[in-house]
Formats: sequence, C-alpha cells, structure tokens
Amino acid sequence: INAEYMGALVLATQRAEELTKSIGRRTRVIGWYHSHPHITISPSHVDLRTQGEFQGMDACWIGLIFSVFNSSRNNSNSVHVHAFQSKQQGSSAVAPTVVAGSSIQAKASSTSTHCISFSHLQIPLLIVPASDITTIAERSVVDSNVYSDIVALHRLVWEEERQLYEAHTQTQRGSAQCVFSASVYSKKMAELMQCHVAPMWTQLQTTLANNELRLAELTAEEQELTKLLAKSGAL
Repeated sequence: INAEYMGALVLATQRAEELTKSIGRRTRVIGWYHSHPHITISPSHVDLRTQGEFQGMDACWIGLIFSVFNSSRNNSNSVHVHAFQSKQQGSSAVAPTVVAGSSIQAKASSTSTHCISFSHLQIPLLIVPASDITTIAERSVVDSNVYSDIVALHRLVWEEERQLYEAHTQTQRGSAQCVFSASVYSKKMAELMQCHVAPMWTQLQTTLANNELRLAELTAEEQELTKLLAKSGAL
C-alpha cells in the first residue's frame, strides 16, 4: 500500500479511537473511498490492487467509489456510489460478509495487475439513517467531526486554487495575463462559494432551526412533567 494511503489510514484510525472515547462505543475504520470525476464508476485495476492490499490486513475491508459531476441533458447533476471488494483469482471462495445490512454478492469482471489477477466483487449498499443506529449524543459528536472535516476540505480546495493563482501571476508579466488569471481565480472562488460553502451554510441553518424546534418541544414537555409531579406531591 502506498505511503499516501497508509498515512490516511493512520489518521483515520486515530480519529476512530477519539470517537470511541467520545461516544463510549467501539469505532473502527472499515474501508476507504475515492472519487471518479467524469468517468465510469467501476473500479480500475489500480483500485482492485489497492483494495486487495487493504484486504490483506482486514478481510472485511470495503472500497467505495463516488462518481461525481454527472450532468444530464437538462443540466441536472447526479452522484453515484459503488461498493466493492477484490478477490484474487484462483483463491478459495469468499464467504458472504454482512456490511450495513447487506451481503457480498455477484462476481463481475476480472482485472490483472502486475502478476496477480483480481475479480471484482460488487457489494449492495444500504444507507441506514443515523437515527436508527446512534443516540442523540453520538450523532452530535459524529456531526461535529463531519462538519470539521468538510470545513477542512473547503480550506484545502481554496488553498490549492490560491497557490495555483499565485504561481501563474509570478510568471506573468503582461497586465492582460494578470487580469485573465485574476478573472479565472475569481470565477473559481465564486464556484467554491456556490457549490460548496452555500449548501453547507444552508444545511447548518436548517439543522439549527430543527434543533431550536426540538429544544422548544423538550422544554414544553419538561414543564408539563414538572406540573404533573407538583400535583402528585412528588416535588
């Protein structure tokens, strides 16, 4: 496994340990994910090799691929997700493994990488609402970590665009070229605001409104229970 993936795995494992301490429930890393912008969602031979290497450490390891920026004729975008495992050709059959309520099925295409051939095992993916598997306290901790990661990702994208802009302007001498680079940079920043920051802000506002509504309901319920206890003489 290359150093980049191993570094990410170490950080993810550390985060899982922090979550275990925060929510009091054992949390562990169960897989990896990456995106396929503008291309097919099927795993490449590199993806299958990487997945196979991960499975060498954990047989239940799962790979996820997100296919993004899929534009239709009416300019609507869609996102597809694909769950998979790798199986070395010639090895014994893999027993079905339950993952998020689903089991491994269907052997599909085979791909050869280096001297090892892997088969592609597609896994049906079931998305379970967080309210069904976590408590309110656990969701609060997880949501906080998710939002922090999203903010960090936005900062990373912004920093990449800024560095690219500065690299171009340092080598450009003509005013027209500088104006063009500034225009491209401004457009990228506007896209970042529109496609990333604004949706997140809307989601946070919605979450805040829902939390305030729930707080009002709980406060009213507490008052009613206090009155009942007072009447019964328990207070």
